[in-house]
Amino acid sequence: MKKEHLFFDFDGMTFDTLPSTLLFINQTYNTDIKLNEIVNRGSEIELIIQKHTGDLSITKRQFYKLYNENYLMSLERHKDIQPMKNAPQVIRALREKYILHTLTARQFTGFDVIKYMIDTHLGGAMQHIHCVSRVDPDGKTKIVTKREYVDSIDGYKIAFFDDSLHEVNDMRGAVPSFLFDPHNYHPEIDPKRKTTDWIQIGDMYL
Repeated sequence: MKKEHLFFDFDGMTFDTLPSTLLFINQTYNTDIKLNEIVNRGSEIELIIQKHTGDLSITKRQFYKLYNENYLMSLERHKDIQPMKNAPQVIRALREKYILHTLTARQFTGFDVIKYMIDTHLGGAMQHIHCVSRVDPDGKTKIVTKREYVDSIDGYKIAFFDDSLHEVNDMRGAVPSFLFDPHNYHPEIDPKRKTTDWIQIGDMYL
């Protein structure tokens, strides 16, 4: 019998990366941005930095170039990052029953860092890693969204989990999708559509 598929986001879902991301931003731009200012606001990050620095010349493209080269590709920046609470034991147990995928908006250039984190902290339990964007040899950026990736997978798909409400909503119709919301940033969401802890995920599928 073929195993069924489960899909999990990487940042803020499987690993607690947001504090280190914030540290990188504040060190890079000499700012004092608070955590609640950047939660689920990745698409507006340059506006937040502009507000704190007063430098309106900072662009999204400039930021993400620095972010990719000096954070996403840096093992040093990731050495102290830990999995989300209770994630390792639940993920290892899920691996016995399902095919596990981690889906991330990170660029493929940071693949080695992602794999290092999964191998080091999760015993390589995530069998598949999908990065949304990569640069082809001709220099063109190729985007394969999380939804497109899930659609491309053959077999029965059990569920998708992400701490981004946008990604969860985008997955509707493809696979049952749930918001991971451990800090209750989205109290308006039906509790049946979200989880707050990895133990809950284990209770659902183990």
